[in-house]
Amino acid sequence: MSQDLNFSWTEFKYSILAYLNYARRQMKKNPDYSPHPLIKAIMMAIEAGINKGNRRPGNYMGLSGDADKHSDNKPRESYAVVINIDNTGIITILDIHDLILDCKVSLQVIIYLLIISIEFEKISSNEVDIEKGIEIVNQTIPEINMVLFDNKDWEKARDFLKEKIENGKFKITSEIGDAFIETFAGITYNTKWEDYPPQIRSTIGSTWLGEKNFVEGKGNIYITSIESSLPKSNFIKNVKEFLIGRPSEYFKRYLPYTDIEIDIEMLSQYGMKKDVKRNDPCPCGSGKKYKKCCMN
Repeated sequence: MSQDLNFSWTEFKYSILAYLNYARRQMKKNPDYSPHPLIKAIMMAIEAGINKGNRRPGNYMGLSGDADKHSDNKPRESYAVVINIDNTGIITILDIHDLILDCKVSLQVIIYLLIISIEFEKISSNEVDIEKGIEIVNQTIPEINMVLFDNKDWEKARDFLKEKIENGKFKITSEIGDAFIETFAGITYNTKWEDYPPQIRSTIGSTWLGEKNFVEGKGNIYITSIESSLPKSNFIKNVKEFLIGRPSEYFKRYLPYTDIEIDIEMLSQYGMKKDVKRNDPCPCGSGKKYKKCCMN
């Protein structure tokens, strides 16, 4: 896995095709395998425009989510993809929209998420060891410096933040507000680290790591957790929100969204599934029939 990724339209095109081939192989091995929702949405859009191998020029949309993977039936990732198929056999991906964050997704972010997803799929459990997950993210995304707070340092970190507050060197943002100070002041020296409210733990850990592990020119992400592992979906969600959502504007400013063209003939490598029928389960993962959900 290279830490020096040089993106180009050709590389992106083959990255998508490589993942489509990867997904096809996995589906052959395991009928229960479900590809990343983004890839599934692209598949659905392409399949809508190709009927029994014959392309039909026009614009087509694919929708997919991962609601079926979670006990509460709520998606952590959900995408809408719009493509155009022209008369010459060129597929242009016009729009990839993240329905959870309600924004377009840039080219580089898509590749990063796909690489991370492939690496996480190599892990058999539904959870990923936090240190392993951080290693994967830092190797994949050179713009990120992700660091895990060492819970053994919690007392030193607590006192460090306390001193900064008392000396007026800790900025209270509107997002934290007076409630944070009130809660923080209510913590005694006998309060165990695992009993701290999550927001307090996060602020203590982030403030400490910000002084010790800050890297200039990178997006610094500090993780404070009393657990040794996290669900894969939560890990990817946290990374994605940093890349294209709040609090980071990095990718919005420097990596704008661009249309992508793929030659339709190249797609024959991964094969096409049949069209979704009215009474089939909706590909978005809602559990409803297609006619009762995204078909409307």
